[in-house]
Amino acid sequence: MPNIFVKVPEGVFSSEQITELAQGITLAACEAESTPEDDTKRMLTWVVVDETPSKNIFIGGQALVPMMIPVIARFCVPEGVFDEERKRIAVEKIHSTILSVASDEQRSVVLTSIIIDTIGDGDWGCQGEVWTLPNFAAAAGYEHLQHLVES
Repeated sequence: MPNIFVKVPEGVFSSEQITELAQGITLAACEAESTPEDDTKRMLTWVVVDETPSKNIFIGGQALVPMMIPVIARFCVPEGVFDEERKRIAVEKIHSTILSVASDEQRSVVLTSIIIDTIGDGDWGCQGEVWTLPNFAAAAGYEHLQHLVES
């Protein structure tokens, strides 16, 4: 059950591209987390794409949009879901998705910054309750963590 927050420069991507970005990042997250192909399980993957005014984005202290398209993704995931290989998959797949969506742009360079933010066990609340890794494993169906789910 990740929450993924993506910041893109305002006006760079069309609404169709933003939808494609959110859908692609959802698929990347589900693959990295080994979430089954079940819509009820995948509904726990939330992606929020926030368009930030270009005048508020600086690279090295310079306002370089539209010459460069910086995209920041913060991937919040419960502690214990990712090992190093799953982190690598998430970063590679999200990066590839961003590049694919931006491929139609005539801009110079697409830059990505992908942050894996591991949320401590018991530090995440869902529907008014504190959840731990077994709660997430049961709800999201993480294939590699089903041994944590009580029968």
